[in-house]
Amino acid sequence: MKCLVGLLLFVRLFLCAQVLSAQSRFEGTWEMTMKTIELSGPPEEYLLENGMYHCITGVLRVDVEMNGKVQHVTGHANFDALAVRVVDANSVAFTQVRGGRPNVCMHRNSLA
Repeated sequence: MKCLVGLLLFVRLFLCAQVLSAQSRFEGTWEMTMKTIELSGPPEEYLLENGMYHCITGVLRVDVEMNGKVQHVTGHANFDALAVRVVDANSVAFTQVRGGRPNVCMHRNSLA
């Protein structure tokens, strides 16, 4: 009987440890439906020129090369590095990195 109680206690503790060590429910891939997003304020302006990406209207300016390599940036609360690469003639891919891990990956298309 003591052996059975000990075994049940061990199994219960083992299962609790597995549940507690699971990843956060906020980690993983999130997808947004752009039709449901309400944007406010003026649109952001970017300049893509001579292999460089420049964020002109942001609170903190960003100037990085568009070579797809992660480059350190300062002053941003959500990311500490940024990778920008040209996908095609009308779109650019961004990867924001925080603490060495990709934080946000997105594609932006030109309206022009």
